[in-house]
Amino acid sequence: MASFEESLGVNRDRPLRAYLEDHLLGSEVGLRTARRLHRGTEGDLRDYVEELVTRIPDEQQILREAIVAAGRAVEPVALASRAFGAATSLGVWMRRALPEPVPSTLEDVEALIVGVRGKRLVWETMVRVATADPGFDRWPFARLAAEAEVQERRLVGFHQDAVRSMLGVTE
Repeated sequence: MASFEESLGVNRDRPLRAYLEDHLLGSEVGLRTARRLHRGTEGDLRDYVEELVTRIPDEQQILREAIVAAGRAVEPVALASRAFGAATSLGVWMRRALPEPVPSTLEDVEALIVGVRGKRLVWETMVRVATADPGFDRWPFARLAAEAEVQERRLVGFHQDAVRSMLGVTE
């Protein structure tokens, strides 16, 4: 006889799926932020953000595959992602309609730092998951975590540059 949890379709992978789905949704926000920052900047920051913009979809695909490996098709996440994207677009439109400007370079770089830190944490978590469950060892989670650490440090440097620019400090 199935347990109450089993009859509801609840299993040990449900928290993992929800966690990965949340990170997939967060990556969509990060991608939108990176694209906006790419359009609004120049120089080294623009070049670096362009690299992030090209890498995020590959990382999203790994998250989608891991969600499937955790026992769930990705269609509900895709729908939620589109809905979240629409809400984000509405938020940007509202902010433009108000007297306040769209996010500054400083704010967007900070948002990317937070997102990349979250990305690093999900990849580090997945290293542990893959150690416990060989079904997840086909993805290069350790390499992705190390890359995210480098990305975070690089973005912190751009953040410091943006602060200096905001304050009118030249070095």
